[in-house]
Amino acid sequence: MNPRKSSQLTRSALVSMVEDLREALGLVLSSPEEYATHAHEVLERADIDVSPEDRAEPSRSGPPYPPRRHRLPDTRRSVTREFTIQAPDDHGKPYSYRGTYTVGLYDNGSPGEVFLEFDKIGGSYAALLDAWATMVSIGLQCGMPVRLVVEKFRGCGFEPSGWTTDPDIPSCRSVLDYVAKRLSLDYLEREQGDA
Repeated sequence: MNPRKSSQLTRSALVSMVEDLREALGLVLSSPEEYATHAHEVLERADIDVSPEDRAEPSRSGPPYPPRRHRLPDTRRSVTREFTIQAPDDHGKPYSYRGTYTVGLYDNGSPGEVFLEFDKIGGSYAALLDAWATMVSIGLQCGMPVRLVVEKFRGCGFEPSGWTTDPDIPSCRSVLDYVAKRLSLDYLEREQGDA
C-alpha cells in the first residue's frame, strides 16, 4: 500500500513499516551497503515510488567516508511549536488533529533532532511518526543537510491533511509535509547561507 497515494493505512502495514525502519536504523550505521539494499527492498514492499537514480545498484565501495554521528549535548536549546491540522475524521466530520513539533539545536543554531507528538492518532501511526523522526534525527547528526529532508518530504501526502493553525503554513498534505515546510522556513535559509 502506498502512503503517498492512499489515506487508508492498515495497522499491519504501519507496524511492518515501523519494524522495517527500526531494522534499517541498525544497518545505517553498521553497514551502508546493506542499508542501501535493505532500504530499496522496504520501499518496494511498501509500494513507494522510487526514482530511477535511487534504483541503481548501491556502490560497493560505500560512502566516501564512514558517517560520524555528532550527538547533541545533554543540555541544549530547542524550539517547540504547537499546531493543528483541521481535517475530516473517518466519518467526514471536521476534526482538529493537535500536534507538537520540537527541534533540538546545536550550539550554532542548526537542527540536530526532531520530535513529533500528536493527540488521538493511534498507536501505530504515532510509532511510525516517532520512527521517522528518529531516522531524520540520526541523519542530521551524521551530517545530512536539512535541504534533503525538505526535498524528500515536502508535498508528501496522506491523512491527516488540510488547513493548519500555523500562519506561515496555511495548509499541508500530511504531517511530514508540515514538518518539511517548517524546517524549510526555520533552517534552510541559514543552511544555504553557510554553504
